[in-house]
Amino acid sequence: MTRPPNVTMRVTGLNELDRALKDLVPQIRGKKGFAQNPLRTATRKGADVIVEAAKRKAQLFDDPDTPLKVYQNIGRKPISTKERDAVTVRGDSLEGYDIGVTKPAWHAIFQELGTDKQAARPFLRPALEEKRDAAINALTSSLRKSLNAIVKKLARRAKIRP
Repeated sequence: MTRPPNVTMRVTGLNELDRALKDLVPQIRGKKGFAQNPLRTATRKGADVIVEAAKRKAQLFDDPDTPLKVYQNIGRKPISTKERDAVTVRGDSLEGYDIGVTKPAWHAIFQELGTDKQAARPFLRPALEEKRDAAINALTSSLRKSLNAIVKKLARRAKIRP
């Protein structure tokens, strides 16, 4: 069976940032482990921008007469550490998300890539191309907000002004 199409967004320079943050405070990974990790939160916010754009584009071709809606089956899932480490230096990988359609809408691959009888009408790739800058802005904005909160918290603990 063919796997549904996925879009992967890569942002360079985050490895250096992650190393610097790890040196800053052990807290950077968050109190509740990875759930509160500022890098994961920021990456998720960037992925959400692309997911929403892909949903809007998929709505344009969804058949109103069918119960299954492709746009309702577009989402993101975290890329496992094992998958990330397979393509990066072990221990040097960061947060990432796969963006694509879920199994119930597996047929969307034919819409995205086309077939010999049907022209491609992509929705994932154009969403990534159109919203790349907005996704990066959402990522950096979220990361900046999280880091500012951490700095303020540490400053309060140390009783200094940031």
